Amino acid sequence: MTPKHLRILLVEDSEDDAELLLHEVTRGGYEAEFKRVETAADMEAALRDQAWDLIISDYSLPQFNAPDALSILQASGHDLPFIIVSGTIGEDTAVSALKSGANDFLIKDSLARLIPAIERELKDAQTRRERRHAAEVLRQSEDRFRTLFENTPVSIWEEDFSAVKAELDNLKHQGIHDLDAYLTDHPELISKCLSLVKVIDVNQMALNLFAAKSKSELLQGPERTSSPQTLTSFKQELLAIAAGKHKLEMDVVVKTLAGQIRQTTMNWAVVPGHEESYSRVLISFVDITELKQHENELTAIASVSEALRSVKTLEETFRRLLKETMDVLRADAGSIWLYDPSIDLITLAGHQGWISDRTGPLKRGQEIPGLVVQRGKAIVSREFHSDPNIEEQHRALIPPGIGGACVPLHVGDTVVGSMFINVRLPRELTSDEARVLNALAEIGGSTIHRMRLLEKSIRQVDRLSSLRTIDLAISGSFDLRLSLNTVLEQMLSQLGVDAAAVLLLRPAMNRLEFAVGQGFRTRTISSTS
Repeated sequence: MTPKHLRILLVEDSEDDAELLLHEVTRGGYEAEFKRVETAADMEAALRDQAWDLIISDYSLPQFNAPDALSILQASGHDLPFIIVSGTIGEDTAVSALKSGANDFLIKDSLARLIPAIERELKDAQTRRERRHAAEVLRQSEDRFRTLFENTPVSIWEEDFSAVKAELDNLKHQGIHDLDAYLTDHPELISKCLSLVKVIDVNQMALNLFAAKSKSELLQGPERTSSPQTLTSFKQELLAIAAGKHKLEMDVVVKTLAGQIRQTTMNWAVVPGHEESYSRVLISFVDITELKQHENELTAIASVSEALRSVKTLEETFRRLLKETMDVLRADAGSIWLYDPSIDLITLAGHQGWISDRTGPLKRGQEIPGLVVQRGKAIVSREFHSDPNIEEQHRALIPPGIGGACVPLHVGDTVVGSMFINVRLPRELTSDEARVLNALAEIGGSTIHRMRLLEKSIRQVDRLSSLRTIDLAISGSFDLRLSLNTVLEQMLSQLGVDAAAVLLLRPAMNRLEFAVGQGFRTRTISSTS
């Protein structure tokens, strides 16, 4: 069997005693590597220059002693077994040495316990090293966790659900097995369980998400950030605990300390080692409010776009565009104004709800709709009547308490009109809603332009058809009255009038006489001088 190597630092002034100790160590199955020191300076140098497995020290030397040697060892920071082997010494001195930190005390004349003492102390020292290493690994792990916890870009709460687990276990012991139904019938229990949750810690992103100035504000408990929607999602957490689940993911609505509602995705996970008690649960929240808003915006835009694709006339376009837009924005009133560049006027094309007393044609730059057409830019206001950024002559006819936005209807760079959407205080249009309104106005402007072109094309086709009918009537008949009746029919159709008549000149009589007519006419139209 190969001897075990052992590095021994001997604090001993007697070479004979040193040889005796080393002989005993060798007999115990060790191959000893040693250094003998007799002074404090030599011991400090030995500890500094070389690694050792243990120290064996005489109690009293001419220039040194065991208590001082033990103090030097402790000051060095090394964790080495320190065994005192000395001659006859009092019991009080031995006890004092052991209390100071010596691991054992042997008499030189009785070394039978030396090897067992060495093996025991080496084993204990190894155990202490392993514990220190494990503690250091744990500390580093905790440091890494704490660094990740504090600096991760996700809101994280560390919570203790052990009291909640105990409450749910108590319900089960009472014979309540359908917890879902029980919580539905006793919603107050959800609030009670929420109050039992203990917040251990939160990270900086949690402070940011929940608008907290310090951790202490959130450590008071999660009920401070609860809302009716929060209680609904917390019920699912309770059901997960009751079912023995350790992970849960769902979308939840939370409330910040400022009262703002945020939409989040929550990940809820029990930390390994705490599955029985649920005493340590990590809950992360990812803010998806903007993502949800964008989804809602896209859905709203798609809905309006779909509705406008089915319109058949310009009038129907105005009606559907206004209705769909007001529904999406939950507006109280709205109006659409069209700009006619040929006469340089803006006219009311349709409205719902409140409307200004002045509904007649507006000039560009007149009132809010005309001002938007002139500028080609939206005007958004919390309350138009008192908005100092709008000149008084433009807001004077709008009653107090009405806000909203007026946006241009445009095709490319060409403004074809404006859409005026109103809400009553205290409701205000948000910046996201204003963005949606601009997108809908762009879709509406394109639809109006398309329907205008369509109706213009239809009118041109109708005119050509009328001219063709008249041409065929004239060229295919010598009956003047029949030809004139055809002309009248087409004229009534194109002009959209109710009645018309043709009077022919009688040169010999110098007067006009009634030839043909459709619709009402008076007797005086039969002839005229």
